[in-house]
Amino acid sequence: MPELSTGLVIAGAYADKLRRTLFAQLRDQMKQGLISGQEIARAAAEINRMLYEIIVNDLKVDKGDVVRIRISYDISGGSVKWITDTLRIEVFRRVPDEEVIEAVRKRISGLKTSVEVEAPRIKGVRSAAFLGSTIDDAYLFLLKDQRDENIGLALVKEVNGASDVDAIIIPGGEEKPVRINVKISKPRGELKEEPERLIEALGAGKATPISEDDARRLIQENMKKLI
Repeated sequence: MPELSTGLVIAGAYADKLRRTLFAQLRDQMKQGLISGQEIARAAAEINRMLYEIIVNDLKVDKGDVVRIRISYDISGGSVKWITDTLRIEVFRRVPDEEVIEAVRKRISGLKTSVEVEAPRIKGVRSAAFLGSTIDDAYLFLLKDQRDENIGLALVKEVNGASDVDAIIIPGGEEKPVRINVKISKPRGELKEEPERLIEALGAGKATPISEDDARRLIQENMKKLI
C-alpha cells in the first residue's frame, strides 16, 4: 500500500506540495494509462479539502508554521482510494521572537546571581539534517544551532562535481539574519553522508546581512520546492 508524505512544508503551501507529490508518485501509472491525470487531480483536491478543515479550521495552524502530512492510499479501477484511518498530521509551531525574549528575561530576572546569556552566533550552525530533494534537482538541509533549535536552511546544487551552497540563517536574539554562499569541492552526495563538511564550510563562509522578511521569504520558497 503506497504512502504519500509531504515532508516538512510550511502550512500555507501543503496543498500544492501534496498535489505535486501525488502526481510524482503516480507518474508511471499515468504513462501506462492505468490512471488519468484528471483522477489524480480529483484525489488531491479531495484530500486537501479534508486537510483544510483539520489544519485551518480545527487546529488553527498559522500559514508560517510547518506541517508534515502522511496518508496511505490504494489504486483500484483507475481511481485513488484514500485510507483515511492512516492519516497522520504533525504540526511544528513557530514561537514568536518576542515571546522567547520575554521568557528569557523573566527567567534571568528571577536568578539570585548574575548570569551571562550567550546569544546565538551568526555562524553558530552545529548540525545539518537532510530534508530531501527539490523540484529543481537540489538538496535541502535543515540547519540547527547548539541548542538543537532550527535556525535556517541550506540549498545545495551540484555543479561539475562540486557543491554550490546557498544558506539562509536566522539565529534569533540580537543577531541579524544572514545569507552565506560557499562552494565545496565535494559532490552533494558526500555532504548528505557527511553533513559536518557542510557545517565546516558555512563556518568559514562570508556572511552577508539580509532582512528578516527576505530571509523568511527565501526559506518558505525553498520549502515549497521539496518533492
